[in-house]
Amino acid sequence: MLILLGSLLFLLIPIIYLVSLFKPKTFGIRTAKNPDGKWSRGKFTLYTLIAWIISFVIIASGLDETESTESAGESEKVTETTQVEEKSDEVAETEQVEEEPTLGLTVKEFGQRYNAKAKEMDLSDQAKIDWSDVEIKEGAVNDTFTKMIRDDVALTGVVSKNGELKSLTYMLGKTQQGEVAFLTTLIVSGVTAGTLNPDLPKDQTVEVASNLLMDAVKSYAENSDGVSESVQVEDVRYGVSINEMTGVWMFFEAKKD
Repeated sequence: MLILLGSLLFLLIPIIYLVSLFKPKTFGIRTAKNPDGKWSRGKFTLYTLIAWIISFVIIASGLDETESTESAGESEKVTETTQVEEKSDEVAETEQVEEEPTLGLTVKEFGQRYNAKAKEMDLSDQAKIDWSDVEIKEGAVNDTFTKMIRDDVALTGVVSKNGELKSLTYMLGKTQQGEVAFLTTLIVSGVTAGTLNPDLPKDQTVEVASNLLMDAVKSYAENSDGVSESVQVEDVRYGVSINEMTGVWMFFEAKKD
């Protein structure tokens, strides 16, 4: 019973928070358009996180077998970041030389549009990424970059030789701050979806990406097997991959014919 209650809260609370991002007035959150709101965005986020943490405690109280996996979290964090960079380099150097589709934006162009989209969604602070210091590494076929958004959330990108992005992947490894890191991944993924498909409404971009990620986490929590799901949104493929070794990956890539 406790596990069921905790699971329901675990899934429901992020959905409530996500809805509050688009309809802050409904939850009494102060914004530029709603200066009389009862709650500041920071305080509402804090209370939401506390409630989400409580759901974890409820789930843990109904289980006997969840003590061994977190101790290695911190030591694996640096290793996983290195593996991310090595994997990106290996993929870039082993791909066959052929013209492949891109997302149609350079890193600089995407960064500018991403920041504008985050501001439009009133998420400039929560989705903040500094794009000015992105260092692109040259590869034999494609170029790549890796940027840490938090200590436990990395962003990797594959860049074609014409300078345009081919894919973006947000990577969440094992961490003792999983709820905060997951919320960050959820938010930046939503903003990324809105940036890559700017002409579509939020329910076809932001909500699609968010639901894809949350449904995959739910599926993984239920059966602990690896999860890999994707959906096509015009010329962009949204995808999520979850397994014990690599953690949670949320990716966006150009549609391949």
